[in-house]
Amino acid sequence: MMCLPTSKKEKPQDKLIERDWLENYYEQCGREIDLAFDILNANTNWAFTLISAVFTGIIVTRVFPDFWSWSLLIFASLLTVRFFVRTCLAYNNLIRWNKFRNMINELYLFTPSEKREEYRKEILKHISTYDKEWYSPLPKKSLILSNMKYGYWYLFLALGAMIIYCWFSIPKGSLVAASIQGARMIGVGILGLIGLLYEIKIFHSPRYFEYKEVEEKKRPEKSEKRRVYARELIPLTLLLIFSVSIPMMFYSESQATMLTSKSFSYLEIEYRFSHPFNVSAGETISLSWDSSTSIGFGLTTLENALEYNGTGQDLQMIEYSYGTHVSWEHVSATNSVYVLCMAGPLNEKQYVAITMRRTRVPFAQIGIYLSAIGLIITIAEVSYSIKKRH
Repeated sequence: MMCLPTSKKEKPQDKLIERDWLENYYEQCGREIDLAFDILNANTNWAFTLISAVFTGIIVTRVFPDFWSWSLLIFASLLTVRFFVRTCLAYNNLIRWNKFRNMINELYLFTPSEKREEYRKEILKHISTYDKEWYSPLPKKSLILSNMKYGYWYLFLALGAMIIYCWFSIPKGSLVAASIQGARMIGVGILGLIGLLYEIKIFHSPRYFEYKEVEEKKRPEKSEKRRVYARELIPLTLLLIFSVSIPMMFYSESQATMLTSKSFSYLEIEYRFSHPFNVSAGETISLSWDSSTSIGFGLTTLENALEYNGTGQDLQMIEYSYGTHVSWEHVSATNSVYVLCMAGPLNEKQYVAITMRRTRVPFAQIGIYLSAIGLIITIAEVSYSIKKRH
């Protein structure tokens, strides 16, 4: 940043700009314009490179959508927002130094000599406002829209579409009864929202994003007493809330049970059923088996099993797979009573190893509620900071 030479007795508005100093300042503007262009292009290129790498990785791994691709998209979104803010800053500086350079060109090339002194003072006002005081030469709305035209529209739309697709495609239970994968997705999403709110606060806090007209008088600082208990304790409170709530959504309990063909009661129709077992909302049930012949294993409710036993109608399966080395997974949305069912030829000489795993996140609901409280406090804090700034 280059500021005007002033003395203690003279204000910048009262001092005439010397020609030799103005020529040096003109050259400085050219260097700053080149630097702003380089930073703007570098951040835009990095943003596109990042998103291209993320999309390529997701396509190559062929596991989309899953928890890790969801986490990667959230992290990539935060980095893209950071690149966008830096691009806005570079574009702001580009407009700032171009304005000074164009005004100096106007002074010496197109301004009559009798009006040059008055125009010099006008240049000085602009330099004092946008260089010395470092206010933004553009309103935030114009700044955001101008930078979105560099291609960020496509990046944000693509990221948003893939994040929404992930959210609705991955089985996660519900907010009231989240599965282990759902709880972790919510935890990562909350961390992403915290990062986004932080970027919004950063975008509105520094003076170099605050727009000011040249003739506008500097707004006096509000002389209000600091609310120590309301303001100073907020960061500590948020840190405490999120440090407790986020781990709650990642902590899980898992129990594996080895089953054999004797664990299933024989029925004359075509299926063998296990003993019924209770499953809580949000609990994940996974079944895998390894057998010498193809066997089918399914999951159904006790009610469906009793109807099938009584009427012989087609059994309504919640999950079902058939083969020698197969597995499936189901997330229970409500508290239910389930039974496992087995189908296929099986005798004592045939080998079958069955593993049932039950996984739950016991404190997920508490963590989600605590995080919701923390997000409300964070949004209120960011909104208050923005309102106070304006």
